[in-house]
Amino acid sequence: MVNKLVPSNNSFVFFQVSPESFHQVGEVTSEKTRLSIGGWFHGESLPRPVKPSLQLEASLPYIEVSEDLFFGLVNPVYLDPQTQGDIQEKFEESSEISLPDFFAPEKYSAACEVLKAMKDWKQEGPPNRRSLQSFSCYEGNDELRNIFDLMRSEPFFLLLSNLTGLRLHSLAPEDSDSEEQSGDEHKEINPTWKGRIRKLDQGSFTLVRDDDLGQCEFGLDARVCFNVAPSWDAAHGGQTIYIARGEDEELVTVEPENNSLNLVYRDKESLKFTKYVNSGIEESGPFYDLDFSYYE
Repeated sequence: MVNKLVPSNNSFVFFQVSPESFHQVGEVTSEKTRLSIGGWFHGESLPRPVKPSLQLEASLPYIEVSEDLFFGLVNPVYLDPQTQGDIQEKFEESSEISLPDFFAPEKYSAACEVLKAMKDWKQEGPPNRRSLQSFSCYEGNDELRNIFDLMRSEPFFLLLSNLTGLRLHSLAPEDSDSEEQSGDEHKEINPTWKGRIRKLDQGSFTLVRDDDLGQCEFGLDARVCFNVAPSWDAAHGGQTIYIARGEDEELVTVEPENNSLNLVYRDKESLKFTKYVNSGIEESGPFYDLDFSYYE
């Protein structure tokens, strides 16, 4: 068993790891003297929770949306072919990029207000994998619904193809190397997506797991944050962090940033997690994100 106290914004986050038990994550904020007792304690065993079966969340095909919705939401800067070419070149060099002011400001602000008023969030678990609130399907009739639909739509898949060079749409050009290997210039593709709206408040986190079936294939991750307070500090947590499988070194860190589309290409040897959101966020309140993954 490994116990670890990690300082975090004048408090401590306590991690307990055992090969035969759940991970346990909690934050100690008291300024009282802390005592630690180690050893075995004998007594009546508590009932153990049923171990959930591992299931792979199904990815879905894109949907159709109107041209008015697409052109009304996306910043025209990112629709310019020259700009797309420049972004693709940078993305191909580093496999990640941040695109600020991605959505039209008035549409983005309206979605922020909708998120503040939303209730009946679904708690995600189990706690040895994640603890956060989310909606995997949103049926509202507002600007948030429009943005959610946009990110799972056919024109957005084509836009992502133009921004990254990945073949996420049949109209996107096929990579020359893969074309030589397949020998089929018109190979049929079936791009898919997974995604959800998440609420990140004090105590929210996701953990790295080698048996996470959702990270066992190549994918393009996209994240857009909402309602991140101007006073937000990196010490508060909430970052998306990528590491190599079996390693501790951070490869990429995506900071929460309002109205910025963050794109990261993840291979089978990369894992991501959301850093524990600590009590430093109490004054600024929760923030939200759209967390999506796309597959060729």
